[in-house]
Amino acid sequence: MIILSQTKMKQHQIILKVLEEAYPNWIMSYDLEKVSTKWGYIGTAGLKRCRELRAKGQIEQVDEGQYIKYRFISDAPPKVLPIFARENVSSIEMKWNNT
Repeated sequence: MIILSQTKMKQHQIILKVLEEAYPNWIMSYDLEKVSTKWGYIGTAGLKRCRELRAKGQIEQVDEGQYIKYRFISDAPPKVLPIFARENVSSIEMKWNNT
């Protein structure tokens, strides 16, 4: 007799866990389809689940060429502070030197 676990997660729950663990980093769309995670398997409908989660406002999306990047939306500050882009740093240095 096969006993199914009561704690089996659905695909959208698994995707949220994967994106939450990777936050603040972006995850490419091809990494969220046909992949096994520690919470379970994300099947071929992974991208459809991502679109549904984006429509609900639980994750954010950015187009990157022919692929899409997804990221968890969190109220907490990111674990790693973002690094200034080179042009932002140079503009700050220019303003600093001009004063």
